[in-house]
Amino acid sequence: MDTTANVRTLRLEEVELLLRLRQFITLRWVAIAGILVSVAIAQTAFRIQVASAPIGATSAGLALCNVVFWLWARSEEWREHTTRALAYGQIVSDLVGLTLLLHLTGGIENPFFLFYFFHVGFSIILLDS
Repeated sequence: MDTTANVRTLRLEEVELLLRLRQFITLRWVAIAGILVSVAIAQTAFRIQVASAPIGATSAGLALCNVVFWLWARSEEWREHTTRALAYGQIVSDLVGLTLLLHLTGGIENPFFLFYFFHVGFSIILLDS
């Protein structure tokens, strides 16, 4: 079955949501790579001791979720409730991953807690309808 034929049966808002979700999947790969590179730089260049094994495990969990989202976004069966479910799944997994990473890297004292605000803002824009 042709994927474009199934996408054409969706409302325009749902097609736009699907395209944005696919962009977020790509951005998540960049974020995961950024986490791993940051840990490596912190340990080698700045001699900062971080919990690299738990951070690596959290990054691996995010990568696994992203693979599932990537496969889901490429599936041929699209209906309105599946795009919303994909959006909610991505939002929840990102917030859980961000919470774990913040906990492992200093908690509330970590200035990256501001990413919560960015993520909530992006979620509001993404699901504005």
